[in-house]
Amino acid sequence: MASSFPEPARPLRDNFRAWLAPAVLLAVACSSSSDPTTPTPAPTPAPSVTVEDGGATPTPTPTCLGRSVVITRHAEKQDATSDPSLSAAGRARADRLAALFAERSPTRLVATEYKRTQETLAPLAKRTGLTVDVRDAADVKPLAKELAATADGSFVIVAGHSNTVPDLVTTLGGGKAFTIAEDEYSRVFILAYRCDDAKPTLTELSSD
Repeated sequence: MASSFPEPARPLRDNFRAWLAPAVLLAVACSSSSDPTTPTPAPTPAPSVTVEDGGATPTPTPTCLGRSVVITRHAEKQDATSDPSLSAAGRARADRLAALFAERSPTRLVATEYKRTQETLAPLAKRTGLTVDVRDAADVKPLAKELAATADGSFVIVAGHSNTVPDLVTTLGGGKAFTIAEDEYSRVFILAYRCDDAKPTLTELSSD
């Protein structure tokens, strides 16, 4: 292994050698003049160390990674029918969401039973190889309980609706109640939990 100390400058190294040579000769001279019959004392053995029971080094506690839940409304829809697909603008937003979060290595994707939420996460599912889990849009509290119990290191992304996203965010501890307007599609809410903290830190981004 290479030394971590820098090599001394040559004048210092030469001076050290000049000092060392007479010292070695003196040591040899003293050794030859001593009585050869005098036995060399045996080295003193190092004291033994007894490890008591239970003295083993404890296993270090694994590092906590924290976890995050990302919640957003579905992207723009084609029309006002009961279960429309995304419009061209909605598909473009879905692509932006995929570009925004694919590199974060999501561990789970969740949408409702409606096409517009599943299509919002479809590009991200394609890029990550994840399957979109479907949950009933009306079951906000059961979903919130499920998300609150996600494992350490999880990064979950949820696509919901204008009338479910606010309830889901606040139920998970993301601050005061709020509303999302019918023409708002860009708001993205990130709830970050530090290790075992019950209350998350809320950050809001835009997918515009």
